[in-house]
Amino acid sequence: MPKKPNIILILTDHFRPDAVGASMPHLQRLAEEGVQFSKALVSHLDLYPTLLELAVVQSEANRSFWGRSLVPLLRGQTGTHHPRIFAELATAVMVRDAGWKLVYDPEQGGVTHLFNLVVDPLELDNLAGKAAYDGQAGRLIEGMLCQRIRMTQYVHAKEEKRLQRVRVP
Repeated sequence: MPKKPNIILILTDHFRPDAVGASMPHLQRLAEEGVQFSKALVSHLDLYPTLLELAVVQSEANRSFWGRSLVPLLRGQTGTHHPRIFAELATAVMVRDAGWKLVYDPEQGGVTHLFNLVVDPLELDNLAGKAAYDGQAGRLIEGMLCQRIRMTQYVHAKEEKRLQRVRVP
C-alpha cells in the first residue's frame, strides 16, 4: 500500500506580510523545506468540503456548501479559489479580493477602511472617503451586497424546508 502524505492546513486570520520571517521561525522553516504555500483567497468555510474530499466521503446529492474544497490548491492547481472573501465582526463587514480590502460598518457611517493591497500590503494608507477610489469601493460593496442576498436566499430556502417538515396536517 503506497504511503499517503500528511496534510497540514494552516489558515490564518488577517495575516500581515511583515509577520512572516524572524517572528515566525517555524513557519519560515517549513517554507525553506519546500512545503507548498498558496496565496489563494480561502475561507475557514473551505475546511468542511476539503476534509470530506480528502476522506473520500461523498456528500449528499444537491448539498450546497459555502466553502470550496482546497484539494485543487493542494494539488498545485493555480487560479482564483474565491474571487473575494468576507468576514464579519460586530456590525462591520469586510470584503477582500486579490487587490483590495474594504470594511463597511453602517454604525460608523458606511465605508470605514479601503486599502489597495497591491501597493499597500501593510494597510497603512486608508483610502476610504477619497473620491478617486469611489469606483473601487462601489465594486466591493456590490460584491458584498450580492453575497448578503445569496446568504439570505439560502437561509430562507433552508427555513422553508424546515417548516414544511414540521407542519402537522
